[in-house]
Amino acid sequence: MDFQLPVTQAGTPLCLGPILSRPSVRLALAAVISAAALLSSPARADESPTRLPLTVAYFGETLVHPGLTVGTELSLVRGGSGAIVLTGNLGGYVHPRNHVGLFASAEVGGRLTASFGLYGELLAGAGYLHTFLQGPAYVVSPDGAVQPAADAGRPALMPTASLGLGWDLQRNGVAPLALFTRVTLFGQFPFNQRLLPHAAVQLGVRFQ
Repeated sequence: MDFQLPVTQAGTPLCLGPILSRPSVRLALAAVISAAALLSSPARADESPTRLPLTVAYFGETLVHPGLTVGTELSLVRGGSGAIVLTGNLGGYVHPRNHVGLFASAEVGGRLTASFGLYGELLAGAGYLHTFLQGPAYVVSPDGAVQPAADAGRPALMPTASLGLGWDLQRNGVAPLALFTRVTLFGQFPFNQRLLPHAAVQLGVRFQ
């Protein structure tokens, strides 16, 4: 195929045929045309981003010390009635007259769901716990005087294990929700150079 411009300044017709016939030029043109077609094509309907569920739960350290946790989860493996899920959580609680805890954690585990939506799960993981005194802090100066002090808190490793029971209302098309309760054991390390165990109960809902 020859493309001819009218004439050059010297009066010689400019022929693009020899240029376009070069393999390298044809390959470059094919790549440009393919890229342009790809960028200009409309998005496919089935390429919508996957929506992660939102989990919100009351987090009661020793049941009665109030807190809240929010998070999400991802199904790593799913087959039949079973699934392996990975969760991510942010939360906090208040232990009156003792401390306030803020944490970020992740857990992985298995979940078995019956055909009518009842499910049980077992999760384990780890996180970061930062605790602050729940009240004013003081320091003793070298001369023995007691002075107020700022509390920057104490960092700790937070191993976790949770046993849960829930009801997946989406399983039978009732609503895109799941209600659940979990008993969570978590640790605070170091605490006086030891691992201090805690227990918590979660009552929550997962928006799916």
